[in-house]
Amino acid sequence: MFIKRFRYCTIAVLASALAVFTGAPVNAQSLEGKLDASLRFGLELNTEPDTVLGLNNFGSRVRYSGSSAINSSTAAIGYLELGVDDSEGLETTREGWIGLDGNFGKITVGTQYSALYDFATSKTDIANWGSCLLQLGCGRSTSTAKYSNQIGDSLSFGASARIDDTDVDDSLLEELGFAVGFGGSNLELGAGLVYASKEGLSKAGFGFEVAASMDLGSLQVAADFQYSDKNISARVTQGATKARTVLTLTTTVGNAYGVFSIANLDNTPFYITGGYTFNLSKNAYLYTELQANQPDLDNVDASLEARSVFVYTFDGIRTTSN
Repeated sequence: MFIKRFRYCTIAVLASALAVFTGAPVNAQSLEGKLDASLRFGLELNTEPDTVLGLNNFGSRVRYSGSSAINSSTAAIGYLELGVDDSEGLETTREGWIGLDGNFGKITVGTQYSALYDFATSKTDIANWGSCLLQLGCGRSTSTAKYSNQIGDSLSFGASARIDDTDVDDSLLEELGFAVGFGGSNLELGAGLVYASKEGLSKAGFGFEVAASMDLGSLQVAADFQYSDKNISARVTQGATKARTVLTLTTTVGNAYGVFSIANLDNTPFYITGGYTFNLSKNAYLYTELQANQPDLDNVDASLEARSVFVYTFDGIRTTSN
């Protein structure tokens, strides 16, 4: 019932509202949606603080996407992704946004990735599980508005803002980011800036990021550099008194991949992840990862983690409505 209401209410309201402002008739024969699910369970070995072997859930999810054409060039769109908990069922909203897509670009609001992640950070977030552990902005943020557009075949740009009136300072704009991307036949570049407003005892801060990925045929490589000033660094690392820089390098050869990331914090945190994906069928695959991880914690040794995860994605159910 919730998914049905999400589909027919939010998308239809957006479509009707824009039609009123643009004078365009709503095409009632073009409401489309897709529902699917992906279950991800596997064994994980972790050596710190104690050696533990467990059977865990690695991001199982249910996804629903929908679109409704407003006219020949504009559509109302929506996406909902719910995390599957072993005992609680559909417990968390991994992503959930609605928006508009057309010649003017794409506008979305809700729980989603930032523009900086889309254009830069994502280039090195390649592992099935063990990547994007030190970089900031890897998670999806609530109350986020995002805009993106394409100029020609190679240039794109975007912006995102996290809007929240529940913080202690009651400031509407919590975070603002701008990003650009360039895509060639074998080379992709991305860069962006982010500003975080004052919150409580934390001062306003800024950061930037540059990333590149290159396709060399059977070999793909990528690099990402992220800088955050000391004010942002202090928000995410207790006791941090200096700016935070993170360097991330990745490589992919066929089904094998590797990630290395290191930060300049007090304990020089880093991680190294190596993985391989075994394609079993159209709907199923198995991945294995071996990871060494040094956290930015005093008197904590580097941990060795190993995981083997089975992933099954159910065939999607496509729906249309006249």
